[in-house]
Amino acid sequence: MALTNFTPAAYGAMGATKDASVAQAVPGGGGATLLITNLGPSPAVVLLGSSSVVVTMATGMAVFPNACVALAVGANTHIAAIGAGGTAVLNLAQGT
Repeated sequence: MALTNFTPAAYGAMGATKDASVAQAVPGGGGATLLITNLGPSPAVVLLGSSSVVVTMATGMAVFPNACVALAVGANTHIAAIGAGGTAVLNLAQGT
């Protein structure tokens, strides 16, 4: 997936484990858009929010293996992820 004129400025990674919401800070300082790429092997569900963000299978956005999604960061400082059926590895790139 290509985002026209997307310039990443901050990077991160996280694991999404099955049946457990895991949260961490977004890369930060990188811009208004967060590009999340699922390196696999399982689907993941993600949600942006505050430091207390928790995601469930019903409350987040699905990111399938070998796919990506771009989200507007806004005032959100953290991302939560959960694996759907197994563990997923997520690559995070924040930019404008």
